[in-house]
Amino acid sequence: MVAEYSATAHDVRSITDVMAQGLFGNRFRKSLVEIGRFSNAFANGLGGALEEMVDNVFQHSTDAQGRGAPAVMAFEVGAQSFDFCVGDVGRGVLNSLRENARWSALSDDEAALDAVVVHRASRRSADPGTGFQLVVRTLADLGAFRYRTGNAYVAIETDAAAHARTTAIGASVALRGVQLVVSSSKI
Repeated sequence: MVAEYSATAHDVRSITDVMAQGLFGNRFRKSLVEIGRFSNAFANGLGGALEEMVDNVFQHSTDAQGRGAPAVMAFEVGAQSFDFCVGDVGRGVLNSLRENARWSALSDDEAALDAVVVHRASRRSADPGTGFQLVVRTLADLGAFRYRTGNAYVAIETDAAAHARTTAIGASVALRGVQLVVSSSKI
């Protein structure tokens, strides 16, 4: 049975629904092309970034790999604009990184975000993390994203016209898990 889907300007789904993940990803790509008027190549790249972030929920949000914490994913697409987010209520970046001896001494959520953003930290000891870097590359000239965990956030905004990128890491209201917002405009 082949599932039918159509482009839609917005969608919100639970990540724990595996079938919905595939439909969601396809709908996001189709919406980027049909509603946003982005190229297929761009839609596929951005869809890949979204899928990597969803996979991170299953890989890192709980102690049991492949059994993610409760989470949601959402998107909105307009004419030459998009937003998507992935959020979970799992253990957060700091607790995940502490499984790796190299990062076990991290003291707080800000240090954990710095380790992920700057040093490609991962809870796995054998290889560095790649998901966050994929999002950075995909959005290099497009807009902004905000990544938060515990009581810390990192915000990166790109101004393509000025050929400038600003990065801020700081404190925020404490929340469980990890939340990521990606936008073609400033957040």
